[in-house]
Amino acid sequence: MTFSRGQNSDNGLLGLVFTLHSFVSLFTLIVLILYIYSTLHLSPLLSPPPPSLRMLIFHPLS
Repeated sequence: MTFSRGQNSDNGLLGLVFTLHSFVSLFTLIVLILYIYSTLHLSPLLSPPPPSLRMLIFHPLS
């Protein structure tokens, strides 16, 4: 059973559910990435992590 955009008229509700599910999962992923990113960048301001942890996190970036 194949799902293509051309056959969405046959199962409109099912296509809508799949579109909503993919949109919600993508939105959740973006929110999670933004949350982790902001937490990593705000954590030195709130409480400085150990130098080993900071080197482990920021060493591949530099």
